[in-house]
Amino acid sequence: MAARIPGGSGIFSNVKLSRALRELVDNGHIYYQQYEWPQGGPKDIEGLFFIVERAEDGDPDSRSLRELRRILAAVLDSFPDRNKYFSERRIELLKDGVKPSRAILGDINKELLVIEYPAIDKKLVLPGTLISFADRITPSFHKEQVYGRMDPIVSYQNTARSMTFSWEMDFSTGDSSWAYAALNDLAKMMYPVYQDACANQLGTGTLVAAPLLRFSLRSADGGSVKLLRAQQGTGGKTINGVLGAVDSFDYVSMDAKRGNFTMMRTPGASMGNNILPAMLTVNFGITVLHEGSKVGWVWSKSESSKEVLVFGQGEGYPYGVGSTLNDPPTGQAAATEEPQNNARAGTDADNKNQQAAGNAVLSEDKCGSGR
Repeated sequence: MAARIPGGSGIFSNVKLSRALRELVDNGHIYYQQYEWPQGGPKDIEGLFFIVERAEDGDPDSRSLRELRRILAAVLDSFPDRNKYFSERRIELLKDGVKPSRAILGDINKELLVIEYPAIDKKLVLPGTLISFADRITPSFHKEQVYGRMDPIVSYQNTARSMTFSWEMDFSTGDSSWAYAALNDLAKMMYPVYQDACANQLGTGTLVAAPLLRFSLRSADGGSVKLLRAQQGTGGKTINGVLGAVDSFDYVSMDAKRGNFTMMRTPGASMGNNILPAMLTVNFGITVLHEGSKVGWVWSKSESSKEVLVFGQGEGYPYGVGSTLNDPPTGQAAATEEPQNNARAGTDADNKNQQAAGNAVLSEDKCGSGR
């Protein structure tokens, strides 16, 4: 639904504009004719977003684009219910296949980081770019040295997985007010859930849920990124993203000395009388909590009673690329063309049987929930 500002036929009826911006708006059909500025101005915010985006595509360094961005910022500043607008923008970006407008995402932010708080069923969308990523998978063994034995007695304990990554957010272009609101919400997601009925009650109260978060990535073209990929759940279901306990979290860090100017003061703007970062890097360190199917190898029988080996989280674990471990069928290929075709048919059949066995291992009907 198109977002409107009440009080007239256009979106500028109740917008506070400086004399210079008012002159630009009144003559927009002349100044911005090449960007399809309509007579009387755009009727809703979406129309203004499209005009700004056309200007970005035409000439990213033009004076007209800078003016249009100032007009857009003034309109968003006067929006009657900013939280409602922010929520509508977040819901829109969470839809599958949605390609964010450059007028929303900005020129530099290339991806969307989706952070879910399962305990309260809330999702946050954070614009930015992934600039560093490290994934550590660490098998753990207990080693006991005994008298007269050269090698220790080794007992396997577990295989832990942890990730660290850095997320850079640029606020110089795009809908910076929405992006700052998302950054604001990121801090809230680091706190737990309480049972108390009164928000202003003193003391800690009864804690009912820890701030476990699920992370996933979306690209600027609306597609998902497999780096933080979906996990294989039970019963053929998938679980989007990677669930983790946050071990480290570096939030707001600003610097304005020796040319490294990453902060700005915003008197009278949409985040008026504030000091905010112009570009910000958020660092996460998480311990991965595996969900769904077994994280390991499982033997099963295929429909042809042949034993096959499958990985519980799927052959694409952990990055969704595929596997080189599927063994080819045993046996000698005949010299003629026809037996080779038969051998290929047998390969396809074995692959189907192996896939069927994998599904059987992961099926709740045959194996239960696994809990």
